Amino acid sequence: MLDEQCYNDEECKSSTNHTVCLEVTPTSSYCKCTTGYQAIMQSPYTICTPLQSPTPSAHLSPLASLALGLVLLAGLLAFMLKLFSRARNVPKRERCVVHFQHCL
Repeated sequence: MLDEQCYNDEECKSSTNHTVCLEVTPTSSYCKCTTGYQAIMQSPYTICTPLQSPTPSAHLSPLASLALGLVLLAGLLAFMLKLFSRARNVPKRERCVVHFQHCL
């Protein structure tokens, strides 16, 4: 009796569990699944089943990839800073002319 016109909740509950008579327009109401339930078609009728809650592991993957990306970015930044600070502080070496055997 889901998605059929009704006048009160008892009409809906008599044919399908977890349903309510929901007012769609001021002049018409229809049987719908209650909050937390979804309609599933099974021939020849429709039933209301509980909604599946998302698993916590589904939210872990994006969070883990974000953390890994930040760690890699921080490591690359530290490496670049170390590399460039070393290049700036290198002591000057004397240039020697090989042919004349003396240093400038």
